[in-house]
Amino acid sequence: LAVIERAGGGVLFVDEAYALVQGSADGAGSKDNFGHEALDTLMKCMEDMRESLVVILAGYTKEMDGLVAQNPGIKSRINHVITFEDYSGDELLQIAKLMLGSMQLMVTDAALRRLHRSCQIVAEAHDPQGGNGRFVRNQIDLARLKQAKRLCSLDRAHRTKEALMTLEEEDFEEFHIPDTGLFLTPRAGPAKPGPVLL
Repeated sequence: LAVIERAGGGVLFVDEAYALVQGSADGAGSKDNFGHEALDTLMKCMEDMRESLVVILAGYTKEMDGLVAQNPGIKSRINHVITFEDYSGDELLQIAKLMLGSMQLMVTDAALRRLHRSCQIVAEAHDPQGGNGRFVRNQIDLARLKQAKRLCSLDRAHRTKEALMTLEEEDFEEFHIPDTGLFLTPRAGPAKPGPVLL
């Protein structure tokens, strides 16, 4: 209740709202009494403070549908439902380029192609556990770890500034989604071209 009252006159954003009462994948059942009490309190405040409080409940579509189905009071209090589509493979690649640019990292053409293919795979799978946009950040973090290990194996003369700033194809993991048949396999390519500054 204190959190709701502090949000008075503004916006209360509840991410993964179904986690309050989620007992199964579809939102059925209960997690505990506290969760139900919290949701009941929120519903009452949405009515009592409707002139001074904006409440946004966010989460994955399937789980949010389950939450509404199990708690009919929510539907009568929510006037607008906005569904955001998953990012496409090309959009995920653009996000990756922005992240890499902010880190002042370069990637070779081959590395960029492998990353693009990974983005296409995760976009085609529509896997809610994949995180979609979060997937890109994880792939880059893993690539940076592999790059660090690769550079440690080089002699000092080859640890140039350009090498430190460049991600190679081998730095990006093979990527697959279990039980989908979607798999990114490493393949030999032509000689490595120069890095691309994003």
